[in-house]
Amino acid sequence: MNHLKHAWRQLILRPGLSATVILMLALGLGATTAISSLFYQVLVQPLPVPEPQRLVNLGNTWQEGDAPVSVRTSFSYPMFRDLESQQAVFTGIAGYNSLDASLSYEGGAFNASAVVVSGSYFQVLNLQAAVGRLIGPQDESRIDESPVAVLSYALWQSRFGGDPNIIGRIVTVNAERLTVIGVAPESFGGTQLGVRAQVFMPITMYWRLQPSFPRESVSSRAFNWVFLFARLRPDVSVEQASAGINTLYGGILRDIEAPLRNADDLPGFLQGQMRLLPGARGQGSIEGAAQSLALLLGVTLLVLLIVCVNVANLLLARGASRAGEMAVRESMGASRGRLIAQLLAETAAPVVVGGVLSLGVAALTLTAVARLLPLRLADALTAEIGPLAASFAALASVAALMLCGLFPALRTARADLTLAMKGHASQALGGHGAGRVRGVLVAAQIAFSMVLLVLAALFARSLQNVAHIELGIDVDSLVSFSVAPRQNGYSPERTAAIYERIEQELAAQPGVSSVASAAVPLLGGSDFVWGLRFEGLEESAPGQSRFSIIGPSFFITISVPLLAGREFTTADTTGAQRVAIVNERFTRDYGLGRDAIGKHIQFGGPEPLEIVGVVADATYASVKAEVPPQLFVPRSAPGGSGIFSLFGGSAYFYVRAGIDPDALLRMIPRVVASIDATLPVSNVITMRRQAQDSIFLDRLVSILSASFAGLATVLAAIGLYGVLAYGVAQRTRELGLRLALGAEPANLRGLVLRQVALWAAIGVVVGGAAAIGFGRVAESLLYGLSAFDVRALVAAAVTLSLVMLAAAYFPAHRASRIAPMEALRHE
Repeated sequence: MNHLKHAWRQLILRPGLSATVILMLALGLGATTAISSLFYQVLVQPLPVPEPQRLVNLGNTWQEGDAPVSVRTSFSYPMFRDLESQQAVFTGIAGYNSLDASLSYEGGAFNASAVVVSGSYFQVLNLQAAVGRLIGPQDESRIDESPVAVLSYALWQSRFGGDPNIIGRIVTVNAERLTVIGVAPESFGGTQLGVRAQVFMPITMYWRLQPSFPRESVSSRAFNWVFLFARLRPDVSVEQASAGINTLYGGILRDIEAPLRNADDLPGFLQGQMRLLPGARGQGSIEGAAQSLALLLGVTLLVLLIVCVNVANLLLARGASRAGEMAVRESMGASRGRLIAQLLAETAAPVVVGGVLSLGVAALTLTAVARLLPLRLADALTAEIGPLAASFAALASVAALMLCGLFPALRTARADLTLAMKGHASQALGGHGAGRVRGVLVAAQIAFSMVLLVLAALFARSLQNVAHIELGIDVDSLVSFSVAPRQNGYSPERTAAIYERIEQELAAQPGVSSVASAAVPLLGGSDFVWGLRFEGLEESAPGQSRFSIIGPSFFITISVPLLAGREFTTADTTGAQRVAIVNERFTRDYGLGRDAIGKHIQFGGPEPLEIVGVVADATYASVKAEVPPQLFVPRSAPGGSGIFSLFGGSAYFYVRAGIDPDALLRMIPRVVASIDATLPVSNVITMRRQAQDSIFLDRLVSILSASFAGLATVLAAIGLYGVLAYGVAQRTRELGLRLALGAEPANLRGLVLRQVALWAAIGVVVGGAAAIGFGRVAESLLYGLSAFDVRALVAAAVTLSLVMLAAAYFPAHRASRIAPMEALRHE
């Protein structure tokens, strides 16, 4: 207790030192806690269900020809039912799929994230309802039956006010009236990574909830859309379960599905295997997230290490000034262990305060990170610091205490009694040896900062390379949004009419130059792929192409040049003739050249498509991906079949205008509401922001690594300044005598700066070599450059050298201005 009282007294007696240590620890611990919390939520956090480690996700392998073996994580609905009814190694198999939903209740309509689940879904997860009951086997006895719904706890609280009488109420989802039967547990948001489900419905209702979804998928074994997971039986290992389910799976492939396939495909098809993948965290992934977050976590740990080294240096300086005090205590009978305990307690006081403040820094950091993420991922991120993050901060604080407090405490407690009593504090703690220790710590700080600056420069250049990718689309002054009339129960005819009405009303608004629509969102990371043949070449190998379904004026609106032929017109959406537009890559890959116009393609239906236009290559799905062969077809008249009917589910609209984008974002929902107030508007976003969201990992890594590198450099500069200031103070007598004996002030400044130059050179060289190694590990995250980038290395070295020289200037200047009389009075 006396140690603690004395520690808090020391904290107050040295407010400058205490504030510096607390601030540095709060920043270092806060950054590390924030990124570790993000890392845990995205890559480690298990589902909030009993025994999540017993869950496995189901996948299957297949191979086409000589292509590598691929793993697919979706199954046909008949396959799911076969596996569910015949397996004996799991307590149950569950199936699900997500869908966009329009939810209406008491006159209000809003978009919700929905999931259709099998009757075994909640049973396999071993969950109990917060209110009412959950969906069970009795709710999915037949296709199109059991119009019931379970609300998420968050939706129940936010939209229904936590009304305990919600059970039995009617909500309308995609124009289907559903009875609420329960509320899911508070912490549960579905089993799909990065998506918080808000409403759950029976999987047998999927075709009624999604009118545009192919009805043939009910019985088709070629249509894979159901995601499966299972819970291992208590007495069955993963290996035993894998053997058992593969025996069943192989029999289904051989006896049921093989007779339905072409003989040419059978060898590879029958070699398919079921894979059991870890399911504790749910299903899905964020591409590149694991490596990016691991890198960021490593960066913050380096920052924390710099903080600890910095604090250790400051504590060493403080210990030197207290050498006499330690010697007196020892002469009065204090043991070495008691002195070390006292010094550690003094270090613990600012560490505790810094650790507490770091929770606020971590929360602010997570909030800032959320602003860099796409909305769908930010909604799934918890910015609050929970018990687990607080526990991590506590453990990191203890580690920081040991790293930055133990060595100074051991060294200070070894003060030479004779020298300390004579007033030679600097010699009492080892003299030049202590100086060398502090020099090594400064060089280490510089090396760590060099690593972070090089990484920041690499990712900044990578992001710059991405930013200079020629999209082929003018994303400025372009706004996108989506509507899904079929989810509101619109017929195909009414859906087509409202699409045209929205285009007309928006085009009539002041400042709007053009409006267009498409079935696939631009820069959304998704696309359609379909096989094709050219008419008259039946013997040739079939090809395939990405494709989208678009309305008139699409290319004018997104500013993609038309190179030959024409754009689609309104007549193309209503006429009997099937037409298509292709991009340059399509003409090159299939050898069409300048003769593409007029060629016919067998694509998406029995009637051939005639190519009527060629457009310039442009990015559609992914910013960093190579532009693929792309084909465009016009939206069809109501009742269209095949791929042309896919446009009927939802549409993405693009509005080109010369007015402020924020004004356009506010105007769009108002115009759509004037057409139909019950039709929700989703995904209202500028295309500039959409382009940024599509490379959010690049931006996140670049911005955070630059921020942490800047913080580390400032901390290293503070540490260097502190060490030099203390060194100059310790050498006051020597430096003053040098001046008295005729030394020039410039020589004394050079004496200090040469020492800094040596530390900086060592730190830059060692840090540069380490940075190259770190860069090679992270090379897959870089775009358009390698880990050994001379410009990044030079920029980091120059920046760090300038900062270190700036930090050294004032101590060096002070060293050259010491008055000889002051030196003689020193000590």
